Amino acid sequence: MFRKGELDKISKGIYCRPKVTKFGKISAGENHILNYYVGKENCTGVVVGYRLYNKYGITTQISNTVKVYSNVLDEERKVIKNIVMKFL
Repeated sequence: MFRKGELDKISKGIYCRPKVTKFGKISAGENHILNYYVGKENCTGVVVGYRLYNKYGITTQISNTVKVYSNVLDEERKVIKNIVMKFL
């Protein structure tokens, strides 16, 4: 399915079905990846660092990388795009 173009590779062993628009394929975004590893109610992980501080208005800085602690991971550390995840 990847070779036919029906799936996009996000990271090693992780694929997604891209959304096809008139401008081309749109792969999974940061929010979709975070929802999978953190959960919609923050039940499987937590975002830490400057992204968390910005969410609650403690700082105005927005970091380029997102740090996540999650218990969904199979390995100790994983990096997908700009998201750095660690097993909790």
